[in-house]
Amino acid sequence: MSTYWMRFYIPGGDPRPMTVPPPCEWWCSGSSETHSAVCALLVTDDSPEVVVLDDRFWPDAEIDSMDEKPDGWRPSDRFPPKEETA
Repeated sequence: MSTYWMRFYIPGGDPRPMTVPPPCEWWCSGSSETHSAVCALLVTDDSPEVVVLDDRFWPDAEIDSMDEKPDGWRPSDRFPPKEETA
């Protein structure tokens, strides 16, 4: 398994995935009337591009950045774990 920290843009102002649950933890880092910026922590055996760009989740996503991280890596406190945001 590999861990990736990604940022991608999706058209429109609604950052939510089309199918739930999504394949990763994600956070909206900003939105406008034309697009939303999403940050995602993805742990996968598959190609991260294939997982995020799957039209079941974020149709028409455009990856802005993607960095492989060490196993167990977590983002800063700006992105709290899901159990704290539920």
